[in-house]
Amino acid sequence: MTVGRYITSRFQRMNSAIMDKMHDAETLRIRLIGAVFTIVLLVGLVHAANQTMSVRAIGARVRLKESGFVTFKNLDYRVLKTQTIKGMRGRILDRTAREVFAQSSMKPALIFKGPEFLRQGPADTARVLSQATGLPEDRFLWVIARKWPGFVVQRNLGVYKATLLQRITTKYGGFVVRRIPTRNYPASLTASNLIGLMSKQGIPLFGAERGFDKVLKAKQDRFKAYVDHKTHIRLAVDVSKAQAFDPAQLDGSDVVLTVDQRIQAIAYMHLARQVKVLGAKGGAAIVMDPKTFQVLAMASVPAISMSMYTRKCVSNSRDDDGSSPCTNKAIQFSYEPGSVGKVFSLATAIEHHVVDLTSMLDTHHGTCKIGSNTVHDTHYSKSRWITVIEATKHSSNCAFAFLGKKEGPQMLYNGLKALGLGRRTGIGLPGEQSGYIVPVSRWKRGITEAGVSYGYGYRVTPLQIARAISIIANNGMGAPLNIKLRVQSQHGKVLWQAPKPHFVRIISRKTAVAVRKAMIAVTQKGGTGTLAVPEGICVGGKTGTAKINVRGHYRAGHYVATFAGFAPCDDPRLVIVVTIIDPKFHKYGGSAAGPVFRDLVRTFLPMVTQSKEAGI
Repeated sequence: MTVGRYITSRFQRMNSAIMDKMHDAETLRIRLIGAVFTIVLLVGLVHAANQTMSVRAIGARVRLKESGFVTFKNLDYRVLKTQTIKGMRGRILDRTAREVFAQSSMKPALIFKGPEFLRQGPADTARVLSQATGLPEDRFLWVIARKWPGFVVQRNLGVYKATLLQRITTKYGGFVVRRIPTRNYPASLTASNLIGLMSKQGIPLFGAERGFDKVLKAKQDRFKAYVDHKTHIRLAVDVSKAQAFDPAQLDGSDVVLTVDQRIQAIAYMHLARQVKVLGAKGGAAIVMDPKTFQVLAMASVPAISMSMYTRKCVSNSRDDDGSSPCTNKAIQFSYEPGSVGKVFSLATAIEHHVVDLTSMLDTHHGTCKIGSNTVHDTHYSKSRWITVIEATKHSSNCAFAFLGKKEGPQMLYNGLKALGLGRRTGIGLPGEQSGYIVPVSRWKRGITEAGVSYGYGYRVTPLQIARAISIIANNGMGAPLNIKLRVQSQHGKVLWQAPKPHFVRIISRKTAVAVRKAMIAVTQKGGTGTLAVPEGICVGGKTGTAKINVRGHYRAGHYVATFAGFAPCDDPRLVIVVTIIDPKFHKYGGSAAGPVFRDLVRTFLPMVTQSKEAGI
């Protein structure tokens, strides 16, 4: 019994231990399952919370980008932002400071906001916007698919179109109508090659816009501030800086040019009409005041527009044969002046006492040999020997070839250089060409000086001719050229004033008077410049007809026609140079460029006289 009870007791204890262990295992399993479930639940809750916060964060970032504030539970939280404020680019004004060549203004534009802001399908949005703007639907689809936020789709919207697009963009989203700075050119084509253009990215491309960019360029400033839901600055971090801030201080300065907008527009219109009538490739017209050496007008044909610039000028880099709208012909087209150069060789000869107006020159009856070339006079003279003034009046090549040989290479070279030919004028506009005069060491003795004496063998620009004629018109006194008259703030405060011209003696007064007499004879009966004479006004000038030289070869039948002169005769107030490039008809300087000179003098002389009396 004792053994039986012992065995039974032992069995019961073992069974109890086993049951206890099984209970503990079940409890552990239940606890493990509970722990795993709790962990999974927590992970799910965290994930859900993260998803919720991500949605809120995305929405907050969108609202922050749009308006500078975050809304949470209908409360507006001011956000610390870096505010960037940029001024307006300065204007380009004419000499009266009343007429505007270039100005900036805020105009509505249609701007791409981003594909995530679309409230309707891209196709529907593109269709509606295409109907409102007149642009193809494909363009809007291309913008939505390829372009970045802030891309300007259409500029300079009118009031009606801006209002219409504002309603459409509010409904369809993805785009927005905002006012952005826009550069305007009221003078349009009449002064575009002189004033220049700004790219859509705000980069000055050429002309005065580029030449005076440092003065015109607007400044910008940054400071941190707390802003409210309307992006109003409520509390600046740098309070003293914010309180002292004046947005006008960031504006660029205005540049006042010496150019008169009225004279510029009229000069362009007369030049463009003549270029069209003669079927010419292009032309230039310069109007100067010989008393101050200020440029009153600088017209160039063909003129440039922004669409033409992007289409022709960016992708086309070939040399300008006169037909390119991408250059300012007055300063960037260099050519051999032809018979206009006789004025400069005559001034050199008289200055060095080689001849006077009554000296006799040999014409060889209008035909002469220069090296292996035979030169002919267009206006035949029956007499072999004629005076200097007659040779100038009839524009005798052979007579001036004889004069050039009497002068010699060094004298001619020095004389042309003294008049500023073959080098830049320094007027302040980018891209100005220098032309060239071949060094004397490379001249062919007896040949080069003969050609140079009547305007071949060196290259000049129309502006260089205008400067040289102004020296003669101003009794031999010259001064530096500068097209910038003054710099002023946009409120009219003068910041810089061009100094009074510093005149230096280039040629003697006696020489200048003698050359003017010869130029007056050109416009009198029997001279080559009679078509350049306005009725009732005495003028002096010189015609020029030069073959076009392309890479050392003259093109048969292609000429540059020039008339350069001054008005009136007794006390010159105007110097005008007209250049017509490769006309199909009336190829001579007197018949092609002379009529433009005549019309400009007739129009401008009363205007200049009145302006001087008014002190402008």
